Amino acid sequence: MILSSLQYAKVTKLIISLFKKCHDHHKSWDSVCNIYHQAMSLELMWPYVNNNSNPSVEGYVAWAKEQQDPIYKMKYEQVKKTLILFIISYNRKNY
Repeated sequence: MILSSLQYAKVTKLIISLFKKCHDHHKSWDSVCNIYHQAMSLELMWPYVNNNSNPSVEGYVAWAKEQQDPIYKMKYEQVKKTLILFIISYNRKNY
């Protein structure tokens, strides 16, 4: 779903107001981190999915490793590291 700039502004204002009302800072930061991770993941995957008729996880990983753009590489490594941290923290919560 693509949002128009007006819809985006309304959604952004709503999200900001919801976070300001949140009294549990752990939950609000968890939400912020989840939103960031999902947005960055989608941003990184979109060029691959858009240009491949039969996308796959293995194909994406190989394609991502071949990218030469330093900003793409930085974002890819950042998302990969945050995903590992999310998995570690989730596993610790469930023991």
